[in-house]
Formats: sequence, C-alpha cells, structure tokens
Amino acid sequence: FKIIRINLALRKILRSEKIKVVHSNNLSASFYILPSVLLSKLCRIKTNWIWSNHDLYYPDGKKSERLAIYCYKYFNLTLAVSNAVKAKYPFFISKTQVLYNGLNVEEFCFKLEERKKFRSFYQIDDFTIALGIAGLVSKGKGHHLLIEAVNKLIKSNFNIVLLIIG
Repeated sequence: FKIIRINLALRKILRSEKIKVVHSNNLSASFYILPSVLLSKLCRIKTNWIWSNHDLYYPDGKKSERLAIYCYKYFNLTLAVSNAVKAKYPFFISKTQVLYNGLNVEEFCFKLEERKKFRSFYQIDDFTIALGIAGLVSKGKGHHLLIEAVNKLIKSNFNIVLLIIG
C-alpha cells in the first residue's frame, strides 16, 4: 500500500507541476518509484528518470542486485559514484555516468580555531595524526581495511587516531 500511495502521489505531482526529470538518490528510493518509471515507459510519457547507484555490494545480496538491474534497465540514466560502481554492470555502461561524491570546499575549508576546539574536546594533541571518515558504515566500503591499516600503524609507533562517524 505504501508503494501504491507513493506512486499515486508522484504521478499527481508530475502532472500538476509538469516535471520532466525525476532523480532518485539511491536504490531504496528507486525501488519505491519503479512502478511510475515502468508506467511512463508503457504510456510513452516523456519523463527522464535518473537514479544514483552508490553501492558495489548490497547488504541483502541477490534481491537488491536484481532490483539494481531493473533500475539500470528502465531508468534513463544511472549516476554511479565511482568507476568501480559503473564497471559492475558493463552491459549498461552506455546509460551510466560517473558523478563522484564531492565536498563543497567553501563549506569544508580549514579553520584553525575549529581544529583546536575539536582536538581539545577529544583530547587529541597536536602531534597526533587525526584521520576521520564520515558516512554509512558498511562492509562494502572497506572500513575494516582502514581499521586494520591504522592498527598496523599504531603498532609501528605512529601516533594516530581514527575517527569514524556513521
């Protein structure tokens, strides 16, 4: 019922606002609007459907893999976050473009006072290397490899701390 309600609401918005491009940010969002994508293809409605694929691996495996293939097949364009994600489905390369995740450098520029406050709050001295990552923590992103590498550096007497936010 949730999927039906979402698609009915989406179709109403598309008609009333005359929207020609729809972007879904990930596989979950794409799953919910896939009926609208299919309906627009069947009825030859001129809407461009775009979805973003962020994942090399899916937590629930084959079920999501199949769903991703449907998205590649029926959406007009797939935005992959890396060449590795793009290469995962070579039969859809012509419908896939790489758009790397990025940071607004104006927003995330170095601020000495913020650095001092952060290190003071977390009791990290100026001689310690602080390495941080932010994002969804999942097996496919290789966080375990980063943790193993940092552990090896610590054992080799590197003064380093790893901050993971996710």
